[in-house]
Amino acid sequence: MGQQFKVDTDQLTQFGNSLTHAHTALNEAREALAHVRTGQIGTKELDEACDNFNMRWHYGAKELGERVKEITKGVMANRDNYQEIEKALDAAFKKQGGAH
Repeated sequence: MGQQFKVDTDQLTQFGNSLTHAHTALNEAREALAHVRTGQIGTKELDEACDNFNMRWHYGAKELGERVKEITKGVMANRDNYQEIEKALDAAFKKQGGAH
C-alpha cells in the first residue's frame, strides 16, 4: 500500500508558497483599488458603477484572501505532518536494523 500512496512534501511546500504569493497579490490589488473613489473615473453613472464594483470587489477579495490564507495553513500543516511521519518511520526502521 505504501508504494501506491506517496506525498511529495517539496511540492506541498511549493504549493503553499504559491498560495502565499496569491494571498499577497490579492491584498495588494484590494489595497490599490481601495483608493479609487467616485468622481475620479468619468460620468456619474460610470462612477457609481465603479464605486459599487469597488465595494463588492473589496469585500470579495478580502473573503477570498482569508480562505486562501486558511488553505495555506492547512497545506503547510499537512506537509509538516507527513514529514514527521516519514521521520518516525525512518527512525523505526533504523531501530529495527532495517534499511530505509
